[in-house]
This record gives sequence, C-alpha cells and structure tokens, in this order.
Amino acid sequence: MKVVTLRRTIQGVTFSLFLLLFLFTVYPFAGKLPVEFFLNLDPLVALVSMVGSRALIVPMLWGVVTLVLVFIIGRFFCGYICPLGTLIDLYDFVFLKKSRVESKDPKPNRRIKYFILIGVIFGALVGADLLHFFSPMSIAPRTFTFLVFPPIVWLLNSIIDLIRPLALGMGFDTMMQFSLQRPYFGNTVPTLLLIGFILAANYWRKRFWCRYICPTGALISLFSRFGLVKRKVTDKCNTCLRCMTKCDMRAIDSDPKQTILSECTLCGNCSDVCPQNANDIGLTSFGMAGYNGQLSVDRRKFIYSATTGLVATSVIKGGVHNKLNSKGRFVRPPGSISEKDFLARCIRCGACMKVCKTNGLQPTALESGFDALWTPQLKPRFGACEDKCNMCGQVCPTQAIRPLPLEEKLFAKIGTAVIDRRRCIAWEQNKLCLICDEICPYDAIEFRIVKTFTGSFKRPFVLEDKCVGCGWCEHKCPIMGRAAIEVFNIGEERFAKGSYITSQKKKMRELTENHETEYNVDALGSGGEVGEKLPNSNQTEKPSKEDDAPIPGGFILD
Repeated sequence: MKVVTLRRTIQGVTFSLFLLLFLFTVYPFAGKLPVEFFLNLDPLVALVSMVGSRALIVPMLWGVVTLVLVFIIGRFFCGYICPLGTLIDLYDFVFLKKSRVESKDPKPNRRIKYFILIGVIFGALVGADLLHFFSPMSIAPRTFTFLVFPPIVWLLNSIIDLIRPLALGMGFDTMMQFSLQRPYFGNTVPTLLLIGFILAANYWRKRFWCRYICPTGALISLFSRFGLVKRKVTDKCNTCLRCMTKCDMRAIDSDPKQTILSECTLCGNCSDVCPQNANDIGLTSFGMAGYNGQLSVDRRKFIYSATTGLVATSVIKGGVHNKLNSKGRFVRPPGSISEKDFLARCIRCGACMKVCKTNGLQPTALESGFDALWTPQLKPRFGACEDKCNMCGQVCPTQAIRPLPLEEKLFAKIGTAVIDRRRCIAWEQNKLCLICDEICPYDAIEFRIVKTFTGSFKRPFVLEDKCVGCGWCEHKCPIMGRAAIEVFNIGEERFAKGSYITSQKKKMRELTENHETEYNVDALGSGGEVGEKLPNSNQTEKPSKEDDAPIPGGFILD
C-alpha cells in the first residue's frame, strides 16, 4: 500500500472516530464513552493547562504519550491524527485542488509558530490560557459545536417532518411527537471568523495554519526530528522538484534530497508524485544524520516572543470589562473550580456546552473581557441546570469543571435566585402566580401571606440556604423578556477539591416546613411598615432599611 493511501485511510478512520465521539457528546451517552479522548491527546494543552493552574491533571497525561510516540515515529500526529489538519486537507481537496497557485517561495517564515509557542508558554506561566486561539484540539470541537451541530440537528428535524406523515400512515404513532432538541448558541461570530481565516489562508499556502501558526505543531516538531520514520531519497532522483511542489508542509526545499525533519508530517505526497520512485517513507536510523534540522531561534527573537506573550496576557487579564460588565450574572457550571484556575485550565473546546441537556450553558462573549471569551456560563433563559445531569464535568478534558457524582452535584451552589418585585406578577399585580415555586426542584421558594392596604396576598420568597442557583425559576418565569426572578452568582461555591455536602445542607434538604406566616408589607408605597406584628400572628420580621439592596429573599432590584 502506498504511503499516501495509508495516510488517507488512517485520516478517514481517525476523523470518523472524532466525529462519532463528537456526536455522542450528548446526554446521556457522554457519561458512558470517552468523548474527551481526542482533546486529551494534545501535549501543548496538557502543558499549558497544568502550568497555568499549577496542578497535575491526570487525564491530560495522554499528551505525554503523544510526545513519546512522536519522538519514536516522527511528526505523524499532524499528518494522520489531528482533526483540524484533516479538515484542512478535506477543504483543500473539495474547493482548492485546481484553483491554488502557490509559488516556490516558502515565505512567510515558518519559525513564526515557534514564537507563538514561546508566547503561549510564557502566558501560561503568569496564569493565562491563550491556546483557545491556536490549539487544534480547541478550535476543531468548538467549530463543530457552534457552527456544524445546530444545522445538522435542524436538517434531521426537517427530514423527520417530511417522513412523519408516511410513518404515521404505517402505524408508527411515536413519530407524532418525536423530534430532536435543537441547540442554540450565541457568540458564534468569532468562531466563524477564526475557522474562516484558517480555511481561506489555505488558498495562499497549503496547510498555512500548520506551517506557520499552530503552536501544537511547533511543540511536536521539536521532538519529531529524532524519529525512526523519515523520508528517504535514493540515487534515482533526477532533481525534477515535483516532490517539492507537492509537499504540503514545504519540508523539501531547493535540494530534493534533503528533508526538513521538523516540518515533515510523513504524508507520502513526495513518493506518490516521484516519476523515478526515488522517494519513500520508511524506517531509518535514530537521529538527524544526513537531514536538514533547520531550527534556530536566536536569543533576541526568543525574548521578543516571551515579551509579546506577557504583554498579550496583561492586556487580556487587565481588561476593563472584567469588573464592569459581569453584574453578578456570570454563573459558572456546577463543579467549576475558582475563576482564576478555571480560566487557566479551560481550553474553550465547547464540549460542556454541547453536552448540556437543556442548552443552558452558553459561550461567553465579551461581557467579562477577552480573558473569558468562549468559556461556558449558565444562561437560564436558554435552559436551566438539570438536577439529574452532571455531564459537563464528565466531558471536560482539563477538569476545569470537576466530574461530580450526581449526589454531590445536587449540593454544589452556583448562585442564588433573586426576585424583582417590580416585574413579578405576584408582587406587582397582586395576582397568584405559582410557577417558580412549582418548578423549583430544591423547594427553595415559598409563598407567604403578605398584608397590604389592598388586602392579603401570597407572595414568593427565595430561601437562600436552599437555593443552589439552578435557574429553573428564571427559565419558566412567564414574564416576557427579562425574567422577574433571575439567578446571580451570590454565594457561589467553587472548590478545587473536597465535598460540597455538609451536614447543614443535608439538614436543610430534610426539613419539610409549612411557611404560612403573615407579614404586613407596604408593597405599593403606603400602608403598614415591614415587620409590624400582625394580629393573630406570632411572627415578626425586623424592618429593613435597605429594601433595594440585592439580598435574596424577595427584594427589589434596580
């Protein structure tokens, strides 16, 4: 079998496996299959995540295995395994096979990727993860999640709608209501621009991203130069240079008998086009004897790259949006570690958002600055956090979201619901609305009888000690537009280790109380004062001087 045929076969198998695992990154299959397998293979992701968070991430040690295999075999990962590389080759085959006009000039400088690698590593040293702009194991799954998966689901639903009458006529009554849940994701424009640039740049240079940008390829190339599998050229070579023009990575320059080992992905294109059969890919001696190493980064450029990484990190980490635009609505998934470590570990792959059963996890835009771009946050208006689902932590490759057992996840507090009395039907219109109370799976909302000058009414109150911030109340609130009850990150708990379950929390869950206490509240601006003792009541609530303060329990929001 020719090397190029073998490569395409392996690419087809591995890319199909990547797509299969991607499609199974949904509830409940994600907990039964290693859907994060490909994400754990990137050695640079492992290095940056562990350096940035100053912690050992055991699942990411598969990246070390990749480096060992590269050291022994060569740069096979880029040519045979990488899903982004395969996607680029597929795009090239379909759209650019006849239209590309590439000069023999190898410019721009292929060392650019090494400078990016240095900048990314130095950024990680000060706690910033810049890989989501460069890593193929971040870009590929994120692209498929935000841009490919929703249209596929829409297409499948359209097909189901077409065959539904036929299925019903054949007696398949279950088809009457059957449809796939269609996901919606915001903030897809940056992803579209990035993947658009990666594919469009392929018109100018074959595998432009792999040649000049990809820092993962740069790291792998440092080890691949010593591999046992290399390109071999016999004396039959007549220097026709067909191999040079066909080489995707331009690992062959003016001398066709020389190979730049750090660039060769063992693709086999050179042997496929050689009219003399002088090129081949096979076992050779260990080392670089007789080959072109062509890898040198002088001290000045090293310092420039490191400085650029630090400057980029300072700009991203010091963004003014970090303080101004979160407004307490920045709610992370249950099991998320502290924000600093979370941002250092999260590679923005989108796996947690794709697997979210309710579509409540959404990619962050710039509401918390560039530092949080593409990270997951819970937006209950899209969907709440399902109490019987813990898939987001199961699929996270870097454990930025801990894989909590279901029992543990039920006690992980991610925020607190807050009632806006000016929008709430029960508070503002004196109408009985029980939706938030009925939908709450934690019994964290109770209705109390409140007396006003117009009469006695039932009003909802949030029990802060019981509320975990799941967002079901906000999701189901019947108010159009912004809900009358919203989840804020008040009281969030984010532990890197240890249990979320405490004896106090367990006791609160076990209590079954009947809260039918009467309070005299001037809901409309006149009447009795809050806390006034009512006739036939033994309950008293102390007057509040900060009615407008953002404290859970039915307070007014500005």
